[in-house]
Amino acid sequence: MAGMQILIADDNVAMRAMLEKFIEKIGVFDIDFAGNGNEALRMYRQRHHDLLIIDNYMPGKNGIDVLTELQDDPLIQRSHIIMITGQVDKELVTTIRSKFLKIDDLILAYPVNADTHYMLGAPNRRSRVQRRSAPQPRPRSPAM
Repeated sequence: MAGMQILIADDNVAMRAMLEKFIEKIGVFDIDFAGNGNEALRMYRQRHHDLLIIDNYMPGKNGIDVLTELQDDPLIQRSHIIMITGQVDKELVTTIRSKFLKIDDLILAYPVNADTHYMLGAPNRRSRVQRRSAPQPRPRSPAM
């Protein structure tokens, strides 16, 4: 992963700093920052980043506006996208997934709660763990 070009587009300075620290811990250092959608478009068109981490709600052009403009760029198909949003509803999730995201792209919603977990299609990890941690006892064979 080292050398991967990443563009973080978020108007929240604290969120950009948090994402930068996380990415640096996994060994990715080539990071560009945009504070709004117009900057994100300009930067992406210059470098064609491997990964776009983009906030949906920014001043000027929002994340959906940016992705709409980039749809015609043939190189966007090789880029991965993580859309960040603090306001999640089923219509927004459906729009983002159906129009802009490939199968391995993500929507990161905050705050995380049961409703956003369900809407984003996250697997129900608790039930899987319960099944694994509670095996059925084997029947004993009768003594002969």
